Amino acid sequence: METGREFIDWYTNDLLPIAVQDIATSFGITAIEAESLIKRHLCLCYDVCHFAIGYEDHAVVLKELKAKGIRVGKIQISAALKANLDQSIEQRAAIKNSFQKFNEPTYLHQVVALKSDGQVIRYSDLTPALADFDHHDVIQWRAHFHVPISVQDIGALQSTQQDIIELLELQKSEPFTDHLEVETYTWEVLPEQLKIPIAESISNELEWVIKTNV
Repeated sequence: METGREFIDWYTNDLLPIAVQDIATSFGITAIEAESLIKRHLCLCYDVCHFAIGYEDHAVVLKELKAKGIRVGKIQISAALKANLDQSIEQRAAIKNSFQKFNEPTYLHQVVALKSDGQVIRYSDLTPALADFDHHDVIQWRAHFHVPISVQDIGALQSTQQDIIELLELQKSEPFTDHLEVETYTWEVLPEQLKIPIAESISNELEWVIKTNV
Protein backbone atom coordinates (compact mmCIF):
# COMPACT_ATOMS: atom_id res chain seq x y z
CA MET A 1 0.00 0.00 0.00
CA GLU A 2 1.55 3.26 -1.17
CA THR A 3 -1.36 5.72 -1.18
CA GLY A 4 -4.16 6.92 1.03
CA ARG A 5 -6.63 5.44 -1.44
CA GLU A 6 -5.00 2.00 -1.22
CA PHE A 7 -4.93 2.12 2.59
CA ILE A 8 -8.57 3.16 2.92
CA ASP A 9 -9.72 0.52 0.43
CA TRP A 10 -7.69 -2.17 2.23
CA TYR A 11 -8.97 -1.14 5.66
CA THR A 12 -12.58 -1.01 4.50
CA ASN A 13 -12.77 -3.91 2.05
CA ASP A 14 -10.20 -6.39 3.37
CA LEU A 15 -9.37 -5.78 7.02
CA LEU A 16 -12.79 -5.00 8.49
CA PRO A 17 -14.80 -7.92 7.05
CA ILE A 18 -12.26 -10.44 8.35
CA ALA A 19 -11.43 -8.73 11.63
CA VAL A 20 -15.03 -7.98 12.62
CA GLN A 21 -16.02 -11.62 12.28
CA ASP A 22 -12.94 -12.85 14.12
CA ILE A 23 -13.22 -10.38 17.03
CA ALA A 24 -16.97 -10.85 17.38
CA THR A 25 -16.58 -14.65 17.53
CA SER A 26 -13.54 -14.61 19.82
CA PHE A 27 -15.04 -12.23 22.41
CA GLY A 28 -18.73 -13.06 22.07
CA ILE A 29 -19.74 -9.55 21.07
CA THR A 30 -21.82 -8.08 18.27
CA ALA A 31 -20.43 -7.11 14.90
CA ILE A 32 -21.07 -3.44 15.72
CA GLU A 33 -19.12 -3.72 18.98
CA ALA A 34 -16.29 -5.54 17.17
CA GLU A 35 -16.03 -2.87 14.50
CA SER A 36 -15.94 -0.17 17.17
CA LEU A 37 -13.06 -1.92 18.95
CA ILE A 38 -11.11 -2.37 15.71
CA LYS A 39 -11.49 1.26 14.72
CA ARG A 40 -10.45 2.34 18.20
CA HIS A 41 -7.22 0.35 18.25
CA LEU A 42 -6.16 -0.09 14.61
CA CYS A 43 -5.28 3.41 13.50
CA LEU A 44 -3.32 5.05 10.71
CA CYS A 45 0.16 6.42 11.22
CA TYR A 46 -0.15 9.56 9.08
CA ASP A 47 3.37 9.88 7.68
CA VAL A 48 3.43 13.35 6.10
CA CYS A 49 6.49 12.49 4.02
CA HIS A 50 4.78 9.53 2.32
CA PHE A 51 1.61 11.45 1.54
CA ALA A 52 3.66 14.36 0.19
CA ILE A 53 5.70 12.11 -2.09
CA GLY A 54 2.45 10.84 -3.59
CA TYR A 55 1.17 14.39 -4.24
CA GLU A 56 -1.86 13.64 -2.08
CA ASP A 57 -4.34 16.24 -0.83
CA HIS A 58 -4.22 16.07 2.98
CA ALA A 59 -7.64 17.68 3.48
CA VAL A 60 -9.27 15.19 1.10
CA VAL A 61 -7.61 12.19 2.77
CA LEU A 62 -8.54 13.33 6.28
CA LYS A 63 -12.14 14.00 5.22
CA GLU A 64 -12.54 10.46 3.89
CA LEU A 65 -10.84 8.91 6.91
CA LYS A 66 -13.28 10.75 9.17
CA ALA A 67 -16.26 9.76 7.04
CA LYS A 68 -15.30 6.09 7.28
CA GLY A 69 -14.50 6.26 10.99
CA ILE A 70 -10.81 5.42 10.54
CA ARG A 71 -8.73 7.14 13.20
CA VAL A 72 -5.28 8.66 12.87
CA GLY A 73 -3.14 7.27 15.69
CA LYS A 74 -0.33 9.75 15.22
CA ILE A 75 1.14 12.25 12.81
CA GLN A 76 4.65 11.28 11.77
CA ILE A 77 6.26 14.61 10.92
CA SER A 78 8.87 14.16 8.22
CA ALA A 79 10.03 15.90 5.05
CA ALA A 80 11.23 14.61 1.68
CA LEU A 81 13.00 16.12 -1.32
CA LYS A 82 11.29 17.72 -4.28
CA ALA A 83 12.12 19.79 -7.35
CA ASN A 84 10.24 21.35 -10.24
CA LEU A 85 11.71 20.08 -13.51
CA ASP A 86 9.92 22.34 -16.00
CA GLN A 87 12.94 24.66 -16.08
CA SER A 88 15.91 25.57 -18.27
CA ILE A 89 18.54 23.02 -19.33
CA GLU A 90 21.04 24.59 -16.93
CA GLN A 91 18.64 24.47 -14.01
CA ARG A 92 17.67 20.87 -14.76
CA ALA A 93 21.37 19.92 -14.81
CA ALA A 94 21.83 21.53 -11.38
CA ILE A 95 18.77 19.68 -10.06
CA LYS A 96 20.00 16.32 -11.35
CA ASN A 97 23.43 16.93 -9.83
CA SER A 98 21.81 17.82 -6.50
CA PHE A 99 19.73 14.64 -6.45
CA GLN A 100 22.85 12.61 -7.23
CA LYS A 101 24.41 13.88 -3.98
CA PHE A 102 21.57 12.19 -2.09
CA ASN A 103 21.93 8.89 -3.93
CA GLU A 104 23.44 6.68 -1.23
CA PRO A 105 23.09 2.90 -0.70
CA THR A 106 22.05 2.68 2.96
CA TYR A 107 18.33 3.25 2.41
CA LEU A 108 15.91 3.00 -0.49
CA HIS A 109 14.90 6.46 -1.70
CA GLN A 110 11.79 5.94 -3.78
CA VAL A 111 11.02 8.63 -6.34
CA VAL A 112 7.59 9.64 -7.65
CA ALA A 113 7.68 11.73 -10.83
CA LEU A 114 4.66 13.86 -11.73
CA LYS A 115 3.73 14.28 -15.40
CA SER A 116 1.91 17.28 -16.85
CA ASP A 117 -1.23 15.17 -17.32
CA GLY A 118 -1.37 14.39 -13.59
CA GLN A 119 -0.14 10.79 -13.94
CA VAL A 120 2.83 9.60 -11.89
CA ILE A 121 5.82 7.36 -12.53
CA ARG A 122 7.18 5.43 -9.55
CA TYR A 123 10.82 4.43 -9.18
CA SER A 124 12.08 2.08 -6.47
CA ASP A 125 15.20 4.15 -5.76
CA LEU A 126 17.14 7.21 -6.86
CA THR A 127 19.46 5.16 -9.10
CA PRO A 128 16.80 4.02 -11.61
CA ALA A 129 15.10 7.41 -11.36
CA LEU A 130 18.30 9.27 -12.23
CA ALA A 131 18.83 6.94 -15.18
CA ASP A 132 15.44 8.11 -16.48
CA PHE A 133 15.84 11.76 -15.46
CA ASP A 134 15.00 13.09 -18.93
CA HIS A 135 11.73 11.19 -19.20
CA HIS A 136 9.30 13.05 -21.45
CA ASP A 137 6.65 15.30 -19.90
CA VAL A 138 7.79 15.02 -16.26
CA ILE A 139 7.34 18.32 -14.40
CA GLN A 140 8.26 17.45 -10.81
CA TRP A 141 10.16 14.90 -8.75
CA ARG A 142 9.64 13.96 -5.13
CA ALA A 143 12.11 11.60 -3.47
CA HIS A 144 11.85 9.65 -0.23
CA PHE A 145 14.99 10.95 1.38
CA HIS A 146 14.30 12.32 4.86
CA VAL A 147 15.74 15.80 5.19
CA PRO A 148 15.59 18.13 8.21
CA ILE A 149 12.03 19.39 8.57
CA SER A 150 13.23 22.86 9.55
CA VAL A 151 14.85 23.37 6.12
CA GLN A 152 12.93 24.47 3.02
CA ASP A 153 15.57 25.19 0.36
CA ILE A 154 18.43 22.76 -0.23
CA GLY A 155 20.54 24.17 -3.05
CA ALA A 156 18.70 23.51 -6.30
CA LEU A 157 16.16 21.34 -4.45
CA GLN A 158 13.43 21.99 -1.92
CA SER A 159 11.86 19.98 0.87
CA THR A 160 8.19 19.06 1.27
CA GLN A 161 8.06 21.22 4.40
CA GLN A 162 4.94 22.99 3.13
CA ASP A 163 3.02 19.72 3.41
CA ILE A 164 3.88 19.58 7.11
CA ILE A 165 2.69 23.16 7.59
CA GLU A 166 -0.55 22.38 5.76
CA LEU A 167 -1.25 19.25 7.79
CA LEU A 168 -0.49 20.95 11.11
CA GLU A 169 -2.91 23.73 10.15
CA LEU A 170 -5.60 21.10 9.57
CA GLN A 171 -4.72 19.53 12.91
CA LYS A 172 -5.06 22.88 14.68
CA SER A 173 -8.38 23.75 13.04
CA GLU A 174 -9.92 20.34 13.76
CA PRO A 175 -7.68 18.12 15.93
CA PHE A 176 -7.68 14.46 14.87
CA THR A 177 -4.87 13.08 17.07
CA ASP A 178 -2.93 14.08 20.17
CA HIS A 179 0.27 12.26 19.15
CA LEU A 180 2.86 14.10 17.08
CA GLU A 181 6.19 12.42 16.35
CA VAL A 182 9.15 13.90 14.50
CA GLU A 183 10.95 11.41 12.26
CA THR A 184 14.30 12.12 10.64
CA TYR A 185 16.64 9.14 10.59
CA THR A 186 19.09 10.01 7.81
CA TRP A 187 21.49 12.17 9.81
CA GLU A 188 24.54 10.01 9.05
CA VAL A 189 23.99 9.96 5.27
CA LEU A 190 23.02 13.59 4.69
CA PRO A 191 25.24 15.62 2.32
CA GLU A 192 27.85 17.63 4.19
CA GLN A 193 26.08 20.98 3.76
CA LEU A 194 23.17 19.69 5.86
CA LYS A 195 25.20 18.13 8.65
CA ILE A 196 25.36 19.90 12.00
CA PRO A 197 25.87 18.43 15.50
CA ILE A 198 23.17 15.86 16.19
CA ALA A 199 21.91 17.52 19.40
CA GLU A 200 21.49 20.79 17.55
CA SER A 201 19.77 19.00 14.67
CA ILE A 202 17.19 17.35 16.90
CA SER A 203 16.64 20.57 18.84
CA ASN A 204 16.02 22.49 15.60
CA GLU A 205 13.48 19.89 14.52
CA LEU A 206 11.45 20.03 17.73
CA GLU A 207 11.62 23.81 18.06
CA TRP A 208 10.42 24.23 14.47
CA VAL A 209 7.40 21.98 15.12
CA ILE A 210 6.53 23.82 18.34
CA LYS A 211 6.68 27.23 16.63
CA THR A 212 4.73 25.99 13.62
CA ASN A 213 2.08 24.30 15.73
CA VAL A 214 1.43 27.20 18.13
